Amino acid sequence: MPRIVVAECKQEVSTFNPVPSRYEDFRVARGPAVFDYHRATREEVGGALSVFHSDGGGESDSVELVPAYAASSNTSGGVLIAESFDRLNGDFLSSLAEAGTVDAAYFSLHGAMQAENENDPEGYLLQEARRIDPAAVEKAFAAGVGATIRTTVGGALDSARYQPLEVEARVRSLADGKFRSESFGWQWDSGNTAVLEAGNATLVVGTCPVSLFDRSWFYANGQDPRHFDMVVVKSRHCEPHMFADWCAKLINVDAPGATSANLRSLGHTTCPRPIFPLDEGVEFLPVADVFQRS
Repeated sequence: MPRIVVAECKQEVSTFNPVPSRYEDFRVARGPAVFDYHRATREEVGGALSVFHSDGGGESDSVELVPAYAASSNTSGGVLIAESFDRLNGDFLSSLAEAGTVDAAYFSLHGAMQAENENDPEGYLLQEARRIDPAAVEKAFAAGVGATIRTTVGGALDSARYQPLEVEARVRSLADGKFRSESFGWQWDSGNTAVLEAGNATLVVGTCPVSLFDRSWFYANGQDPRHFDMVVVKSRHCEPHMFADWCAKLINVDAPGATSANLRSLGHTTCPRPIFPLDEGVEFLPVADVFQRS
């Protein structure tokens, strides 16, 4: 039976409104609550439900509807602050990842959204939604702990720079991905997470992105970095005691990516040109403004 994931993210923004929009301005629902809300409202998702299923329910002989996420703000607020868009974006994409493998997607998007850090939020959500690929974790959960699976890891989100790596691995452990950061006690959610053993490499593989500026994701999945001969961390912004103070050798690698410190490799387009340090021959004279009490 075909599975169709259903998600919504709607806001109409007026860039001339001086009052910024925030996450708290949105009506948010996740999972079954999405359908509970939309069965009683005359909006796009409710209309779609009436087409997919005559009663708007979640069961049908022809399709399986998977409720993922719904966020809507009806007022013409000001530009959405960056932190709030990042939170909406993270929630939207993590809900899609949790939906698992689907055959199609129904998205309700307004088209007039604007964020401080993204001129086309709806386009960004569509772009990132196409890249979600939790194949390795899905296979691990389907096979169970102790099973051996053949799958691919990595390369799903940045196909312009990387390609997925095919591995054969044993499933060491499975988890729901919920943990607290070692640094600040923040609640993190990497989605369904699997620990895979491929040869002499141990991989912690999640379905949703988390920041790796400390060791908490390793610890949460039963892995102590001190017990390995080499640890690969996709972040160079770690406090010294996390790795640098005790490892025999610390090697920083300038790997291609969206957050590379090699600014010329990124391809900036929305900025005046020429500009330092992207272009040659641009003089840059740093001047510090000093403020002090009189």
